[in-house]
Amino acid sequence: MLHVVAESSILKIIVETLMTQVEEARFDFYTDRLEVCAVDTANVAMIRMEADAALFDTWDLDECKVVMELAKMREVLTLAASGEMVEIVFDDVANRIKVSVGKIERTLSPINEDNVRVPQKVPDLNLKSIAKISGIELSRAFRAAKYVGEIVHMSMSPNQLGITVPGPTDAIDVTYSNDELEDLTCENQVNSQYSLTYMLDLVKKLDSVNLITLAFGENEPLRMNFGFHEDAIKVLFLLAPRQDAY
Repeated sequence: MLHVVAESSILKIIVETLMTQVEEARFDFYTDRLEVCAVDTANVAMIRMEADAALFDTWDLDECKVVMELAKMREVLTLAASGEMVEIVFDDVANRIKVSVGKIERTLSPINEDNVRVPQKVPDLNLKSIAKISGIELSRAFRAAKYVGEIVHMSMSPNQLGITVPGPTDAIDVTYSNDELEDLTCENQVNSQYSLTYMLDLVKKLDSVNLITLAFGENEPLRMNFGFHEDAIKVLFLLAPRQDAY
């Protein structure tokens, strides 16, 4: 049995951030936290989220795993007014999820876990080139990039972080010096390329994020770490490099 209650804005952050990469996800409820880890169908991007139980007004449950269709959850959440509470109840005997907003109660059927791709573990990447940047700066750079091309070239050196998107006729170049970043750790210049497709929806969520930690290497995955609600919601995003972009 599971019974949790939270402000609608908190649940919207969780659901909508996950929806930037996947359509359904397995929610792992523990005594002190919620964990979600999912990978897209092309096995290019992975997102992992952890939310403290303290964010919820009610957290009464037996540890369980529930697979939800995210679009249906968002449909209910859009009905909630600002600051309104949303109640989620999972009856493991009846195998039904009830989501309540005010007088509205929607009953959902959980998805069979066999139909959802859940990573067995998060890859342990030894990425030594790391930059810390504000969410609004990174969001602005990627939003500008979408008008020019589909592949973003990222570079890092001991002195700067660069984001470049070449297009057929135009190009976007954004450079942040060491002084313009919150932190920069890089011994030698590294370059890598990534698909913007997997980033565009995600970066729309980053304007309210104070700090994002970026890490990548030469032709290595991109790792992004950031949080919401003073890091009570932690997010890890991994994106494979575009090998054909070289």
